Amino acid sequence: MTYITRRFSHEKRVVHLDTGDPTLTLDYNYLLNSGSTIGQSVLAGPVPTFTRASDAHSFDSNGNFVAVGANDLPRYAHDPNDNNSQQGLLIERAETNICLQSSTFGTTWALEGNTDIPTTNNTDIFGTTTADEIAATNTADERYGVHQSFTGLTANTATSVAVHIRTGTNATFVQLVWDSDGGATDGYFCNFQLTSAGTAGTVTALAAGTATHAEIRLTAQGFYHVSMTGDIDAGTVGRFTINIIDNISAAVNEAANLADNDSLIACAADVQVGLAITSHIPTTTASVARATDVCSTTDINSWINTDAMTWYAEVEAPFIINTLSSRTMCYLTTTGPFEPAVDFRSRASDPDLMVQLDQVGGGGFMEANSTAIANTVQRIATAFDATTEAFVVDGDVDDTTLSSDFQQETGYNAFNVSSSFASNIWDGYIRRIRFYATRKPNSFLQELTA
Repeated sequence: MTYITRRFSHEKRVVHLDTGDPTLTLDYNYLLNSGSTIGQSVLAGPVPTFTRASDAHSFDSNGNFVAVGANDLPRYAHDPNDNNSQQGLLIERAETNICLQSSTFGTTWALEGNTDIPTTNNTDIFGTTTADEIAATNTADERYGVHQSFTGLTANTATSVAVHIRTGTNATFVQLVWDSDGGATDGYFCNFQLTSAGTAGTVTALAAGTATHAEIRLTAQGFYHVSMTGDIDAGTVGRFTINIIDNISAAVNEAANLADNDSLIACAADVQVGLAITSHIPTTTASVARATDVCSTTDINSWINTDAMTWYAEVEAPFIINTLSSRTMCYLTTTGPFEPAVDFRSRASDPDLMVQLDQVGGGGFMEANSTAIANTVQRIATAFDATTEAFVVDGDVDDTTLSSDFQQETGYNAFNVSSSFASNIWDGYIRRIRFYATRKPNSFLQELTA
């Protein structure tokens, strides 16, 4: 047997590769990203088809946020906050950034009060120097910031807003506001502290509106990616405001006690109509759509065993939100009445990690004793035959006895990395997927995922 080391949440662990195991009939290693095609990651099993009807971006091995350069090319992502370590295959749902001039804040954006854009040549996340400085031009308690207005929206629809931002001169706090008209009565807001690992305050609904989620994480060149999600209760207009504030507890649109030239540096803003922000989609004078990443194969018979199976997945999710639809890492579909037949996912309501097994006459699922954790590599395995099933997350076993009809499903017809259903796309990183054509013992699953 052969061993290698991988980085998991800033620590080294040993991964068992099972070299020469004849039951390992499918092995996709998305950390083997020396090229640009999906086939380079296939160590065993059929080469899947990868499609995406648009270009798309991710962080490369140099820590720059760049386009892969064409439709239908996979994104092998890296983590600029962890020495550009490999994160695997980035799979995301279709999304549109309706925020115009996403990195140019002196154009479509409007300036609040005594605010200006004194410099536009600051280092950005793209490996260039186009980030804008948003600065106060007065020494007084005033509102300082920028905003952009939107029309044609749908009320009570979840909307996610985000920006990459870092400290400029003195200022270390930023406030995001999404409301109907700038009056701060319908919508939501959140404050963020841009020091150390970063701190997200409580995302807060206004007198009307809903606040769902907020997150901050370090990315490239000292930038923090700050994002939040919620909705406006009424009307079809919205406004995205980025305020410079002076404390983490500031009220919405609170005047900040700043000095002349206190500033933040910003680039890569997004307004995406959806329950969670996805990776940045650059825009200029018009909104830009990114298509869904789809990776699948209909070549099933060459590697599947319908009597007994062992599955393994190694994944990372950029965010976990309880109100999302279930998010699928990989699944096997059938032509029968219950689909999918095998489904690794994070559940919407908990969000526990789970495996769903559908059967003739009904469906069932197993949950692990471990929840999905954002920005953390997690290793998941399941094994089952006609009577037993085990589900393991990071070495934690959940074992059960199955009814005899679990293996009566027939007609497996496709295997999908993530999902072909738009509402169930993983929206994260897939590092490794394996299939063993046998029911491996629980001790093997523990070793594989520990």
